[in-house]
This record gives sequence, structure tokens and C-alpha cells, in this order.
Amino acid sequence: MTGRRGVPVFVAAVLLVTSGCASGAPDPIPSVNGFTGPYGVEFQEAYKGAPSDEERHVLEDGIVTTQEYDAARQAVQACMADAGMYVTYDDDGGFAAGRRDEKYPDGSFEQINAQVERCEAAHDRSIRFLYELVRRNPERLDDRKIEYDCLVEHDLIADDYTKEKFDADFDEGVSPPDPTGLVRQCHLDPLGLIAGTE
Repeated sequence: MTGRRGVPVFVAAVLLVTSGCASGAPDPIPSVNGFTGPYGVEFQEAYKGAPSDEERHVLEDGIVTTQEYDAARQAVQACMADAGMYVTYDDDGGFAAGRRDEKYPDGSFEQINAQVERCEAAHDRSIRFLYELVRRNPERLDDRKIEYDCLVEHDLIADDYTKEKFDADFDEGVSPPDPTGLVRQCHLDPLGLIAGTE
């Protein structure tokens, strides 16, 4: 895959599929060492594993603001720049990275990948992930149900494509045909809270 500068780059997508209840909204999640809400457990684990006081400060209130999200991405970008590399972020949670000098000798992509991991380990182990996780499904509704409902609402699947069939395909890593890209959009933003699924 090519990045914005027209060269092959390492691309990663943020994991968006989360566990949930079998149907409907999940039961209320109790406080976990002060962290509450649908993603209290995730915030607690992220806080425990945070690589810096800066990241712990971001996570300690159980909320990642847009400003904190942007600051974390900028810190990773600065870290990459210091190593002669770059990283750009996509609206859907993915990113692309490459070398600033546009030169890609053997082993470059392994080096770029490793540098991304080092920069994220230092500056953004969980901030971006948690922000995008909560933004996509703030109430932690049943993930498969909201994705299927999005497909139905936007008439993206056949009438006989049942929820049971969707679940079976999901388990096999199979998606419905997607000539317009809207099926993927239902996966990325099933509730239409971000953009493009309205």
C-alpha cells in the first residue's frame, strides 16, 4: 500500500472490535480502582501499563479528550521525526509511516515498524486506542448488533442476510460485498458518531 507521498509504507489499523454482551446494552460496570463506566477495566489496565507519568495523567480521569488525543499523536510524530521518519494518521484510526528521505533500502520497513513501536511505547501506548474505542461506541453496546443494524439501516445487505449469518461470517473473518466502501464504514463507525455513516 502506498502512503500520501506515493511510497510503500507500513500501515496499521486500530483494533476496533471489542467484546460485549450477547445482545443489547451491557450491564453496568462497577468502579475498578476508581475507574468507572463501560470502559473502566480498559482504562485501569492502560493506566497500570502506562509508560510515563504523562500518559498516566491523561488516563487518570477515565477520559481521553480530543486535545489529549492530538497531543499524543503529535508526540509520536515528533519521536518519528527525530529518527528521520514520519507517521501520518487516517480519520478511520489507521496510520502510515515512512522515511523522510524517501529512501527504502533493504530492511527499511522492519526499521520503520520498530521505530513506530518504540515511539508509541514511549508516548502513546493506549491513548489513541482508548479515544477511538470510546468514540466509536461510547456506551459499549453489543458490537456485532450495532454493526449489523448499520448494514440493515443503510440497505447494504440482502433481505435474507440474517444476524445469524452475519455472526457466522464475522467469526470466519468474512464481510458482505462492499463495492461502495459503506460496509467498511459500518464497521468503523456503526453508530454514525464519527463521520460518513449518516
